[in-house]
Amino acid sequence: IATLALKLSLKHLSAEGRTGTFVTFDRNSRALYFSRALIPNVRDKDHLDPPIYRHIGVYGYRPHVLAQYLSLAPTPLEQVEKLEQLRALENGIPIDVVPVESGEKSYCSVDTPEDAKRVEEIIAVEGEILD
Repeated sequence: IATLALKLSLKHLSAEGRTGTFVTFDRNSRALYFSRALIPNVRDKDHLDPPIYRHIGVYGYRPHVLAQYLSLAPTPLEQVEKLEQLRALENGIPIDVVPVESGEKSYCSVDTPEDAKRVEEIIAVEGEILD
């Protein structure tokens, strides 16, 4: 399985809020954990560039891995966090994380009707991403 994640700065977290899904991954870009809570927890505020990544819910699957995933029962962490990708991790299926950048464009997660309105406002001001 492969998925995308956007690196965030502390400034972005202040402006955009701490909502969404966050992911941590190892030096080989393999996911360690996904959470609706901010991870890693930035305990010392003097850490200027913590490795904070917001998960972008786009996945790539190989057919046999998708079939395997679909055969698995929901897992405890998946049920607690309400994040389906934890089912794969809890069953030992690796998830490769590909970091992406937003460039100069604004971004936001679309999880509610209010979020969709925010996207429309961003497009009205900044134009389509392909402009």
